[in-house]
Amino acid sequence: MTAGRLVNDILEAMNRRENNDARRKVWDIMRLELNEICKEFSVAELRDTISIDFSSALYSTGMLLPSDVLGVDMVRDSDEIEYIERNQADIENNKNAFRFYRYHTSADGLFFGDDCSITNGGTSFTSAALTADGQVVDSEYVRFGENEAYYKVSTDTSPFTFTPTYWGDTGRDVDFYVRPPETQRMVLLDKDGDELTDRTITVYYWKAPRAIYRPSDRIPLVSTEALTLRILRRMPEAKERRPVNNNEVMVAMRKLKNINPNFPRSPAARGEDNKVVDFATNPFDERD
Repeated sequence: MTAGRLVNDILEAMNRRENNDARRKVWDIMRLELNEICKEFSVAELRDTISIDFSSALYSTGMLLPSDVLGVDMVRDSDEIEYIERNQADIENNKNAFRFYRYHTSADGLFFGDDCSITNGGTSFTSAALTADGQVVDSEYVRFGENEAYYKVSTDTSPFTFTPTYWGDTGRDVDFYVRPPETQRMVLLDKDGDELTDRTITVYYWKAPRAIYRPSDRIPLVSTEALTLRILRRMPEAKERRPVNNNEVMVAMRKLKNINPNFPRSPAARGEDNKVVDFATNPFDERD
């Protein structure tokens, strides 16, 4: 469904179709709730991959992940070894599996400024403070003001270009983060719990949705029922004409997760080292 149709359906349910304040509020809440939903599970339309070289000179207690990563589906290297995610505090040295963990790099991000100038429909921004700081920001991600979307920077000099196109409000003296605080690093561990810095891996992940501002923008969900209900639940204007209870939302979220295509992977049984168990050649293989 397109964003414009969703917004109009919600305004119709509240009998607020001609109310500009209600329309603006629905758009704001829609972007917020869409981001919250996409954090809960691997959204098929938002899945992506990236190859990361852990032997890079840029290694610093792990390698940076894209700032827009919401979750990781799978990590594999060129030898088809799959790495299991563990919490850093749960790492033990007596496990047979290769593992990885993620952690946040900084509570302050790489750079924070409040003098950003950006325009609707633009693909660049300016900041005297960032220029004076001299940070290398090419290939970093930037987030503007209250906007929860991420944009990838492609230059080190002003004006700083980025992708995708920005469709938010034009502004001056806007707050912005380069490499926002939510950016994470990934650390690989071998079976003994030692860090691995000699291989390239492929990370299968899902990312944050693009910011939706235009009526023609698509909602990246296989069903918009849950999003619609979550928006209505946050709108005081809906309480009289279309009240929403928590059970409705829970049922719609279960439906959404059930019909969302699963991340494709082999259903074969795996042993404690996370490798496929081949009972045809060894019927006495162990499973964890």
